Amino acid sequence: MKGLKAFWQRGKLSKVIVIVVVFIILFIIGTITMPQTVRVEYGFSSDENLTIELSTHNDSNAVDEVTRMAIDDLKEDSLEERNEVINDGLYYIRENLDDLTSDNETMEKVMYYGNYIYHFIEENSGTSNVGELTDTERAVYEIGYYAQEYVKYPYRGLEGTRTNNVEIIRDALAQLQ
Repeated sequence: MKGLKAFWQRGKLSKVIVIVVVFIILFIIGTITMPQTVRVEYGFSSDENLTIELSTHNDSNAVDEVTRMAIDDLKEDSLEERNEVINDGLYYIRENLDDLTSDNETMEKVMYYGNYIYHFIEENSGTSNVGELTDTERAVYEIGYYAQEYVKYPYRGLEGTRTNNVEIIRDALAQLQ
């Protein structure tokens, strides 16, 4: 208590210096702990060459395995690799939009790319919900999310809610053109 009293009895310059230093420290702490956004240049890359090897096919274990692969790869990839995978995925989904459920290979790639893309947006956008995303980020998120949702039920031979997923994906793709 004596130290605080003695501080306030000092001159104005000392008080100003201490207050400025405290604000600088608080600013630095706030900047360090603030979620950092990672920017990717979204586009369409025709260099897609993904191969997926699974222990099983057409069941929930395979869906989980593809999802885990995408999330693990996302965590390990550099920003440059993330950019490539996302743009390859956007290209692949766009080019196969009318045949997303044509065969296992296509559905597995769509699940992989979809999960990779939408998990990237969730983890790197710096927002707490989809409504706060920029228009471009939201379009990319919707492409990834709705593509993987669209194929995961037919892949397992199940019926699922897929009412207007293709239309949502098509509209989101149009925003990126």
